[in-house]
Amino acid sequence: MAQTALAYMHSQGLGTPQNYDEALKWTKLAAEQEYRNAQYGMGLIYYHGRGVPENYENAVKWFSLAAKHGLDRAQFYLGYMYRHGQGIPRNDTKAVHCYNLAAKQGYTSAQYNLGLLYEHGRGTPQNHEEAIKWFALAAEQGHAGAQQKLKFTHDEETQN
Repeated sequence: MAQTALAYMHSQGLGTPQNYDEALKWTKLAAEQEYRNAQYGMGLIYYHGRGVPENYENAVKWFSLAAKHGLDRAQFYLGYMYRHGQGIPRNDTKAVHCYNLAAKQGYTSAQYNLGLLYEHGRGTPQNHEEAIKWFALAAEQGHAGAQQKLKFTHDEETQN
């Protein structure tokens, strides 16, 4: 989409001076036309305060829209925000739901975080087998934290 290309060019200063205001304008136009990647981009803009004051509530709004359109990265960010109570009341059950949506699409960080929630029984009943399943899927894709979790689990099992 041309609007998101213009937004990227302005945000990075490619062929034009870097201008966050212009990047925001073009990203928002695309997002309002329900372009999920632009909605995700708006979430990132507000989450990280790129050219605007950091605003978690606005980030939640835009990530939610992109997540409803099935964008795995937005589902992950929304889960993370539920997990940590950023811009929205903390809710581990909703975090599990969001992470699960993204994890099923192969989003590595969501697989790892979902494994953590199963491991500790947060937002879901504790289930070590389910935790190991998600850690293994993330580890297969090179997630270092998941690889460490599996190594630690393996080392614990061999010592017992």
